[in-house]
Order: sequence, then structure tokens, then C-alpha cells
Amino acid sequence: MGATQGKNDYSDVAYGGPRPPSGEDRYFFKAYALDTVLPLSLGSQRRRPRARDERSGY
Repeated sequence: MGATQGKNDYSDVAYGGPRPPSGEDRYFFKAYALDTVLPLSLGSQRRRPRARDERSGY
């Protein structure tokens, strides 16, 4: 099974991590994955999710 990458906030298809001031820093990462293939075509773009409406019951 392979992986698919999309553009990041820098408009690159790559990891563009934080850019802190010089010096030592600690970072903690959590990795999330899906166990299914999403039906996306090459060049698909993300959409901002709709804000959750508190009245919607979920």
C-alpha cells in the first residue's frame, strides 16, 4: 500500500515543519491514519470543514 501527499500551507507537496527561533526545542507529534482509501482524484484540493453547529446534536 502506498501513500498520497497533498499541498501543505506553504503550497508545497512536502513536510514544512515549524520554524522556531534558534536554540533547542522539543516537539511531540501524533500520527493519524485511515484504514481505507479515499476516493480522491489526482490534484484534489482540501475544503475547509463546516463549523460544527452545537444545535446539530453531535
